[in-house]
Amino acid sequence: MKYSLLKGSYRAMSLLVLGVAISLAVPPSPANAMLKNWFKKKEKTSDSDSAGKKKKGEKNALGGATTREQMSALSWFTDHPDLHPGQLFIESIEKVDPSWADDGFDVVREEFLACGIFNGTNGCLDATYAVFSGVVIVKDQSVQYISPLGRDRDLLGLALVGELEFSQTPPKILSLSFASYDRKTVEHKDLRRAFEQGHFKTVATLRVAENPVDFAVRTLDSRPDFRKLYSVSKYLLSLKEGSHQREIEAAFQEQHSSWVNLRKSPYPLAFFDLARDHKLVPELVETLARSLLDSEDETSAQHGAVALAMLKIQDEKIRAHLTTAVASSSWRVRRDAVLGLEKIRNGLQDDLLVFGRLEDNDKDVKQAVDRVLDSARMDNSYLPILVEKFKSNSWKTRQQVLEWIGTILTPEATRAIYPGLMDSDKDVRATADSLLRGRAILLEDLPVLSDLSNQNNSDGKELVVKYLPKINHPDAIPVLTRLGSKGEPSWKVRLGAVKGLSTFKEDTATLAILSAILDTDKDVAAAAKDAISERPLNESHVSALEELSKAGSYQLRILGCEYLGRVNAPTSTHALLRRLCDTDQDVRRAAHRALKGREFGSEEIKLLDSLGAQTGCKKAIEEYREIKGI
Repeated sequence: MKYSLLKGSYRAMSLLVLGVAISLAVPPSPANAMLKNWFKKKEKTSDSDSAGKKKKGEKNALGGATTREQMSALSWFTDHPDLHPGQLFIESIEKVDPSWADDGFDVVREEFLACGIFNGTNGCLDATYAVFSGVVIVKDQSVQYISPLGRDRDLLGLALVGELEFSQTPPKILSLSFASYDRKTVEHKDLRRAFEQGHFKTVATLRVAENPVDFAVRTLDSRPDFRKLYSVSKYLLSLKEGSHQREIEAAFQEQHSSWVNLRKSPYPLAFFDLARDHKLVPELVETLARSLLDSEDETSAQHGAVALAMLKIQDEKIRAHLTTAVASSSWRVRRDAVLGLEKIRNGLQDDLLVFGRLEDNDKDVKQAVDRVLDSARMDNSYLPILVEKFKSNSWKTRQQVLEWIGTILTPEATRAIYPGLMDSDKDVRATADSLLRGRAILLEDLPVLSDLSNQNNSDGKELVVKYLPKINHPDAIPVLTRLGSKGEPSWKVRLGAVKGLSTFKEDTATLAILSAILDTDKDVAAAAKDAISERPLNESHVSALEELSKAGSYQLRILGCEYLGRVNAPTSTHALLRRLCDTDQDVRRAAHRALKGREFGSEEIKLLDSLGAQTGCKKAIEEYREIKGI
């Protein structure tokens, strides 16, 4: 957790410099390496500034621009990588000048004795003093650090003066003291000059614990208060040695019973985070978590609930806190609450809370949500919330929702996937298409598909038209007929409709395909011709065939005659006789071929007489009569 509980204006960045300034001889640690890297980054920042200028927007801990002198100090630290920062514990503070009674001294005295400096950051959560980036005075065998102390962005008129001998390996602190100065006349940026001119007055000396590890262990044995227990425990756990873990666990166990009196304190939560993050014994983590669960601080209670849920402990109080935790302003709390709900999952009841974070603005929370819902055993009871979430403006969310619907193998889930075919995003459409493959397409699905086919989305209709034939029921023919007609603007949709119609044997499907032969798109027309070539034709089709034989294209009129020739009925014969009067010779020949072998009765003779009486057709009819011998 990131704590906003630290009072005053100090910042971890500011304290890093003091951590180096009052270094002890301790082995390098990951924290040391991180600090050195930080110094290097700061040095690069200073190098990028032009001489004597402050980089725009760059602030020091006091709120002003970082000075060249402070940058020089950071460069000096970087040039001496052996000066590793360590834990500074103050064993005692002795006043040199008893008459000096500024309240600032009492403030920093209490803070240093209780908290020390933890690898450059404060060891207590409620500390009020601040240590700012100081100046450096390098001597032959040592270096002095001067850093002003302040509280709530108000300088206290005190400076921490430390001297470190660096001729030895490793270096060690020789002395440490507090000095007072007139804050009305001396600005913090002029501390070095004021110090060299003797404007500082030493008011106290500090005794430093020579071995911070031994000091921390002794402190654990002395039953310290919460502040000191936290400071030394955090330090020992940071060593990554693990040799003092049992002592820390024992100290935590001793103290946790009195945490009930610290309901509004940040320390129970801080101790819990130490125990969890450093993987102390699970029993201890559970004990601390239960203490948090009863906290008056909602954030602490939520942390406790999350931890207990992760241990698969079922409790209504836990569930109640998780309900609020999933909506926390902290992304970590939201993420952990989601993962905790997974452990105590009670079906849709808990997953509904997780769905609420489906579009969380933090990627870690979103990943946790996806992980939890991916593992859910969804059924039809989940469909209402899934359908609702499919309305999201995010295509990724809609795609993910479809995939979850796809895990439900029911007809109702299939119908919930169909709208994905009409999505505005191609990836979502592709997902829906993929999920529908292999699923049974039922007659009950037709109303949904029919409604979707009315939408103004040609890309979606191309997919919808693929699934209508799979219903395999004549009721789908009218929808396919509409999609294959000239009223449909997309030739690809019309093409798909024709191919779909060809799977039906009904006469109504044949009639729709015959109409498609007249389509203005050559691919649609070709598909219709191919379909008709394999289908039987009967008298119910004659009217459509005759329309084809009257088409504007002579090639289509020839085709109409050929199709009419496949229907042995008086109506087809009459339609062919009328084509004997066509203006195109090839059409007339096609009609002749189609009429070959047909017997004429009185009706046919009467029709020929009528056609022969028409202007421009007499010669064609006479020629046919002669050929036919009528």
